Amino acid sequence: VLCCRAFRRIALLDQLSILDGEEAISTDDINNLLGRLSFDTLHTLAEGIITSKPQEAIETLEKIYNSGNEPTQILTNLLDYFKNMLIVKNCNPEIVFELTQLNDAQIKELGKQAQSVETHQITFLIDKTADYIKDVKTTNNPRLWLEVGIIDLANLAENTSLLELQNRLATVSYTHLRAHE
Repeated sequence: VLCCRAFRRIALLDQLSILDGEEAISTDDINNLLGRLSFDTLHTLAEGIITSKPQEAIETLEKIYNSGNEPTQILTNLLDYFKNMLIVKNCNPEIVFELTQLNDAQIKELGKQAQSVETHQITFLIDKTADYIKDVKTTNNPRLWLEVGIIDLANLAENTSLLELQNRLATVSYTHLRAHE
């Protein structure tokens, strides 16, 4: 096991050494080598989902996919992003860094984004994303299920707001009462 870890580390260092020696190695370079999406990329994808804009979400997804990211990797990164959003929204600031490993600017940005969704919506998005990860792993067409999943998530975010559901119910009740008068 130790030998395998050492080999992986050497392989990563070898890949890093291939990068242009003139410029400093960036966080994005390391994320790409490790198969992680950048915070900004995930933020943009999540924004399309939580604002119920499937067109924007799918356009962002296409850029991510076309840059060489695999469907399972994309959904796993998105799941982690939503988990971090849940932590930022619900935990004391003192432990958020420890639980998320995000920097102050990222925590602040995630906190702003989390204000527009309710806790139960985030947990619902986490649950559905986990389901789509399973689907993508077991299908013959992972890209199809990735796209279906992102569109579904973008539509689910809008349909799960408690306030919105309460308003819809009140409208239906009012309409029903008026019809029976």
